[in-house]
Amino acid sequence: MNKVFGFGGYQLSCTAVADSGGKFEPTVVAARNEWPSRPRVLAIERTKHETPEEAIDTAYRQGVRWVNEHG
Repeated sequence: MNKVFGFGGYQLSCTAVADSGGKFEPTVVAARNEWPSRPRVLAIERTKHETPEEAIDTAYRQGVRWVNEHG
């Protein structure tokens, strides 16, 4: 499952990836909305979630925190 959000001049592509145990891990890629966009996979806390929606929410929150601190 993948959702794309806009925040603070960045596009956050948040993904929930299923593991072999049926849990979901969040990942997030941040790209600036202007050139050069330089998309980067953010190093976020690897947590396990019961649903893909929970993993997406976690990825989004951590992406927002990254934009606020480093963007």
